[in-house]
Amino acid sequence: MIHRKIAFIIVWIELLSVCIVTIQAQRHNFVHPGITYTQGDLDRMKAMVEAKQELYYSTFLKLKESSYSSLNTEVINRGEQIREGRFNATIGVDGRRAHDLALFWHLTGDEAYARKAVEYLNANSYYTNTSSRGTGPLDNGKIYLLIDAAELMRDYSGWKTEDQQRFKNMLVYPGYSNTEYISSKYANYWDDSKNGVTFYWNIYNFDAARFGNQGLFAARGMMAMGIYLDNEVMYDRAYRYLLGMEHRPDDLPYPSGPSVTSKEPIKKSPTILDYKLEGRENKISDYGYDEQLQYYIYPNGQCQESSRDQGHVLAGIHNYVAIAEMAWNQGDSLYSCLNNRILSGLEWNYRYNLSKVQAYEEQKEPWEPTGYSKNPNKVSFENGKFLQIKSRSGRWESIAVSPHGRGDVAGSGGTREMALAHYAVRAGLPTNDYTWLKRYRDYMIEHHGCENWGIAPNWFYEWTGWGTLTKRLTPWMAGDPVSFSTGKRVSGIHSLPCEIIAADYDYYCLAEDPEGHTYHNVGKKRGNEYRPDGAIELRKEGEGYVITQIEDGEWMNYTVSVPADGIYTVYIVYQSKGNSLLSVASDSGVKTETMQLPRSGQWTERETGKFTLSAGACVLRLQIEKAGEKLEIQKIIVKQDKGI
Repeated sequence: MIHRKIAFIIVWIELLSVCIVTIQAQRHNFVHPGITYTQGDLDRMKAMVEAKQELYYSTFLKLKESSYSSLNTEVINRGEQIREGRFNATIGVDGRRAHDLALFWHLTGDEAYARKAVEYLNANSYYTNTSSRGTGPLDNGKIYLLIDAAELMRDYSGWKTEDQQRFKNMLVYPGYSNTEYISSKYANYWDDSKNGVTFYWNIYNFDAARFGNQGLFAARGMMAMGIYLDNEVMYDRAYRYLLGMEHRPDDLPYPSGPSVTSKEPIKKSPTILDYKLEGRENKISDYGYDEQLQYYIYPNGQCQESSRDQGHVLAGIHNYVAIAEMAWNQGDSLYSCLNNRILSGLEWNYRYNLSKVQAYEEQKEPWEPTGYSKNPNKVSFENGKFLQIKSRSGRWESIAVSPHGRGDVAGSGGTREMALAHYAVRAGLPTNDYTWLKRYRDYMIEHHGCENWGIAPNWFYEWTGWGTLTKRLTPWMAGDPVSFSTGKRVSGIHSLPCEIIAADYDYYCLAEDPEGHTYHNVGKKRGNEYRPDGAIELRKEGEGYVITQIEDGEWMNYTVSVPADGIYTVYIVYQSKGNSLLSVASDSGVKTETMQLPRSGQWTERETGKFTLSAGACVLRLQIEKAGEKLEIQKIIVKQDKGI
């Protein structure tokens, strides 16, 4: 089952034909940067760091102090080949370094960090052979941190055009195709020295034969690659597969199935049965294996790998969060699919792990499943029963939850801040829906101080990290600060003092309903000429747009950067045939007095109140308490009082 809103988005995606080239296909306006961070994200972080707001600032200092952010580490040219077992020591560690350096440059403007990040990207841009052996899709999928860094550096003038192009070409070597199986010609699974493909051709079919987290690494790398290369077909190959959809008509098919396995298990343990993979029947096209959302996280929240060990469970589920964040930044939604299936996975598996190391009033003993069932309809998060089921690949059968590695599995790493920011702030779900997610986030801060990237050698490529700096949101920060004046969505914060076009209220994911998140609109007819995300009523006025058909109780959110503590005065540019009552509030807890806007037959600028704001980033909410007849709003102007 696919969330109906996502199905709607897919319908109108324009299908394009792509030839065998090393260039990009075109997607509907990819946002850049737009993998893990938008420009609005980066602006928000920078505002919080400059204001020394916590936990942003202390996490920033730990990023600065990290050995992976060092300017003194020697950069090693990695050559043309990565052999089996050498991915962590190459793209893993260099991806960690390049990402952290690029992020630090964005936050400080210190070009020394930009130059160092580019050195690492260039050092990893000559590959013509990355091993297909063993866990090839998992290993090659680890390229995502380097791609994340490349996305952050794409507009840096110090990264030469030819160097960027070499990096892009390297990702799909010996060339990208959506019509021909390049890997069948050039890949050599058995002999690394004869292998002639790189990352894309080792991840394009995910991993039908192994545990789900391994295919998820591949999908994460592919989605990041699609965004960075502006390749819609590549992006959709990952997105559609994870949601159990058919492949695009203009793309190569997904692996068919089902698998053929031994009738009897070849290995038994108290928690899992292993079966021998004997082949694959090509009866069902686009069959879908264990990495797909519906098969990796079961409806009760249990993970496909819950019978294996807890480390791999959290690696896979946290990968899903990171993938969902990429999709969200590009206007697609994975977070809400299958009734918030990712959140169900977080809640089930966090409850199992966290209750082992932390007692709570209603959970004083480590939580254990209350029973077992082979019927998916008989298990739920609430009844606590464990689902005994054979995996989609047919290689494993879950018998019981595995206690191996149980406890504080992710340590200081993971995506807890990212997930909590989404479900608590963006989605605005009831607190009971993310009880264990919030508890595990709070436990992390209490015991580790912040969300880091984890502990080497196993975690430096798995978690993007630094979530208490990069993903923590204030209470109303459900959207991304934007402007649409160029005809497309441009992410970036409004920095006070400034003028804000009223129609440029915060953007919400294109695949979701923004009502009640970034605005409240009473009317049902919504203009979308200016904004493709489904807007409140807008009217074209000259070269721009104004908010029109305003009704009592409506509001709009605007994320802003406040450079210094002080008193700020708000002005509204409006016109109306009747008196109106307005106020402006901040999610920092302050609000202007309710002010009256008298009728005005022409565009008029009028003060609507003052309030004190603290330095950092916050959300301003324009609240229409009473709309006069035919009230229209053009601009919001915020000025800082002089001498404060």
